[in-house]
Amino acid sequence: MSRAFTMVSPALWRSARFQSLDNDARLLFLYWLTNEHSNSAGCYRLPAAYGVADLGWTREQYDAAAASVVGADMAEFDFDTDEVLIGKWFLHSPPTNVKHAMGTRSAIEKIESLDFQDKAFAAFAETKFGQQVLEGVSNVHDISEHSRLAATRIGQGGGYR
Repeated sequence: MSRAFTMVSPALWRSARFQSLDNDARLLFLYWLTNEHSNSAGCYRLPAAYGVADLGWTREQYDAAAASVVGADMAEFDFDTDEVLIGKWFLHSPPTNVKHAMGTRSAIEKIESLDFQDKAFAAFAETKFGQQVLEGVSNVHDISEHSRLAATRIGQGGGYR
């Protein structure tokens, strides 16, 4: 299910990193924040061809804007998995209750890039409801046998960064 809305902080417009971007990179970042593929984990699969089509851009224009956004440390992109990871996602869009956090945990477990999954879990663990959901999991066996969490550093007892 796609999100009905995404919170975008008005402080974004005062961000030095955002202000350093040209208009294409700003639009791409806003697109990454709000497109129909985004989820409560701030990390999702988005093949570049989708962005190119949605924005009506050339691939070169998309790649240049993506390089600017990534270079400004506002997001990351995994070319092997076609996944976007929005920087500071949980600072601006934390889960609002335990049920929301449980859904967010499920979305994080589906992240294909284990590096992104680790980063998302670490940031999620710093949120109030993320902590509650993760603390309620006493060991790996409490999580679905098919969960990718078991394959991560966190699922193997490595803790959070």
